[in-house]
Amino acid sequence: METKDAIKFLNGISLIFMVLFLVFKMDAFLYISMTIIAIILISESISKIIASKLIQIFLFIGTINSKILLTIIFYFVLTPTAFLFRLSNRKIVAYFNDNSMPSYFIDINKNYNKEFYEKQW
Repeated sequence: METKDAIKFLNGISLIFMVLFLVFKMDAFLYISMTIIAIILISESISKIIASKLIQIFLFIGTINSKILLTIIFYFVLTPTAFLFRLSNRKIVAYFNDNSMPSYFIDINKNYNKEFYEKQW
């Protein structure tokens, strides 16, 4: 990571802590923001190290967080929705469990011409 990118990243993090200070009125956020700005001003090499470590931490948290969120969405949103669909639409679900048909495709006797393909939506 270049020094300029590290400084931009740390300035962004510092700005986030300043906004958190304004929203929550907790002095700790202001002190963290001032510490980050002081580190930027004191040493470029330390800024680069801190920025690269923070990016690694954020990427790790993002990976874990996305897996947790997707699991929660699957089990608490999609699965109950599927069960409710099966309970409320028994006729449609029974159609797919019918083994007497050779195929699930239904033949439709319709003439397809040029006008049919012009307004598909």
